[in-house]
Amino acid sequence: MGFSQTQTFTTSGTFTVPAGVTNVTVEAWGGGGAGGAATGNPSAGGGGAGGSYVKNTSITVVPNTSYTVNVGAGGLGNNSGNGGSGGSSWFNTTGTILAVGGTGGFGETSSSSTASGATAPTTGNVGGTTNYYGGSGG
Repeated sequence: MGFSQTQTFTTSGTFTVPAGVTNVTVEAWGGGGAGGAATGNPSAGGGGAGGSYVKNTSITVVPNTSYTVNVGAGGLGNNSGNGGSGGSSWFNTTGTILAVGGTGGFGETSSSSTASGATAPTTGNVGGTTNYYGGSGG
């Protein structure tokens, strides 16, 4: 009879496979994109796109082996220009399972204008049996 155990990573780290375990389920979320800056008055920067989601219920692993877990951070905003893109999240290598981050929203510099939101990525996820891409920014 098998067992079920969950480990959640909110920062990058290492996952060590318990003895007797040969398959794991991995879920990964890419970091969201930051909104764009607004330097005109009144103006509004565009929203960042959401990060993607990937799930695979049968990744082969080796017991007592350590695997890298990368947690993609949200995009960084700034005082002018476009918002930064979110980072990708992945398990073991970027070729095993990877969830892409969302793109940053556009900045706006003219008065009384609103910048466009970022278009959500629609490609780039790797290794998922379930794949969803984040929504576009407003």
